[in-house]
Amino acid sequence: GLISEAPYFCNTERPLIMGHRGSLTHYPEHTIAGYADAYFMGADFIELDVQITKDGYQITNHDACLKESTNIEQFATYASFADRMVTINIGHTSYTDDWLINDFDLQEINMLARRQRYNYRSQWLDGIFKVQTLDNVIQLVQMLNADEGRRLNSDVMPGLYIEIKDFDFYDDRGINSAKKLIDTLATYNLDTIAGSVTEGIPIVIQSYHKE
Repeated sequence: GLISEAPYFCNTERPLIMGHRGSLTHYPEHTIAGYADAYFMGADFIELDVQITKDGYQITNHDACLKESTNIEQFATYASFADRMVTINIGHTSYTDDWLINDFDLQEINMLARRQRYNYRSQWLDGIFKVQTLDNVIQLVQMLNADEGRRLNSDVMPGLYIEIKDFDFYDDRGINSAKKLIDTLATYNLDTIAGSVTEGIPIVIQSYHKE
């Protein structure tokens, strides 16, 4: 049987279309433009990874660190940034001479800009887009739904497929990332299946944490 009773959890006629980290072949990952592109290209879900800043904001980023997908290395000569460079293993991922999201507050994160992770993809849009909070992404989908909606796959409510990242790492730092996510969704009436349907933004939460 299905592991969810949500009517939007699967499509029995075709595979679901995921906008993985937005539209990362067209734009750097986890950018406002990439999310909007996935929306208008007809994705069933926009896939997000959620990490947490030092001051408790949830931002969308795949890694627990910042080097691979932002321009933080441009700030490496700043004493306040250099002092926070780390080499660390989190789960099955090793980070070398990198910067943990959880060591920076949102104001500092907002100094950074996105860059394309992979060299074989276009670098033309590097340095343009800022890091986004989960609230920003929810509000973007609300705005797009309230505007014209979309023409491709227009009979499907585009949702958010949210991955809780690095739960044990945050738990060791006294942060319950799962509860923070549910609390944020609750502010938009998106913390239940019924609320997600009512608000027109289907929500699926995933995690590789065993519990």
